[in-house]
Amino acid sequence: MARLGSGWRSVGGVCVVALWTGCAESPAQPESEPRFGIGGTYLGPVTGETEAGTLDAQLALFVAHDDGHLSGTYAIQGQITFGDLVALIFGDGTHVGTIYSGSRPSLALTLQNALCPDHEGELGGRFDPVTGGLELRGTLDVLGPDCTVLVSYQSWAYLDRSGDTP
Repeated sequence: MARLGSGWRSVGGVCVVALWTGCAESPAQPESEPRFGIGGTYLGPVTGETEAGTLDAQLALFVAHDDGHLSGTYAIQGQITFGDLVALIFGDGTHVGTIYSGSRPSLALTLQNALCPDHEGELGGRFDPVTGGLELRGTLDVLGPDCTVLVSYQSWAYLDRSGDTP
């Protein structure tokens, strides 16, 4: 539903999907012998801003880790605001990437949206071996039903590990 002024109005048929884009600090070499087990499921809040509004959502990220290479799936659900307009968002898809060596290893992920497979994005961040969490940053694109970018949010997330590692 979308909120306009003092009344509610349905967004009706508009499926809004989300995808991360951005850049990561990437050292030259992937981590060939991982010191940290990054594989697992991560959950947490995502916040974002643009001149026109804000984003508040929850992100779930499943990560498989094999010899410095990352892969898995993601899902996001929440809401965005544009002034008085509030709209629900959701999205999911797959990712592939690399984790680099270091005491707080950086990582780079390429995400592919399930409903808009031609729309890919880059997500950068770090793995914190002390807490076992992922710090992620980048631009979150909200896509319309025709896969065009409706709005982009500069976003940040800190995801906690949940459950067993694969």
